[in-house]
Amino acid sequence: MDKGQLQIIFIWIFVALVAVFVFIYGIKMVKNITDLGEDVRAAKFFQDFEKKVNEFYYLDEGSQKTESFLVPSWVEYVCFRGNSGSFPKFDETTQIFIDSNIGKNVFLAPITNPEVHMKSVKLLDNDNSFCVEATGGNVDITLINSGGKVNVQ
Repeated sequence: MDKGQLQIIFIWIFVALVAVFVFIYGIKMVKNITDLGEDVRAAKFFQDFEKKVNEFYYLDEGSQKTESFLVPSWVEYVCFRGNSGSFPKFDETTQIFIDSNIGKNVFLAPITNPEVHMKSVKLLDNDNSFCVEATGGNVDITLINSGGKVNVQ
C-alpha cells in the first residue's frame, strides 16, 4: 500500500467521524428546539388563561363560560390549588413541586420545570383543589365570576 493511499484512508475516516458528530449535534439541536417549543406553549397557556381570568373578573357576578386552551402535548392535567381538597396521585417529582410551591395556584402536570409549569394567577380564588384532564393538547375550563373573584370548574 502506498503512502498516498494510506493518507486517503485516514482522510475518509476523519470525514466519517466529523459527519457522525455533525449528525449527533443536529439531532440534539432539533430536540432542544422541540423542548423549547413545548415550554413556549406552556407559557402561552398561562398568558391566555390569566387574560381570560382578568376578563371574567370585570364581568357581572354569576357570569360563566367554558373556554378552550391549548396546552403542551405532554400535559395530562391542568390543576388548580384551592383552600381545601386534594389532587390525584402524581409521580414523586410532581408531588414535591406541588408541596414546595404553595403560593402557585395553577400548574400543568406532570411538572418537570416548576419555573415554566407553575404560576400564581392573582384574581383566581377556588374553594377546592382539583384537576381538569387535558386531551389532545387541549383543555376546557369553565370560568365563573363569583363576585370579587373568579372560580374555575
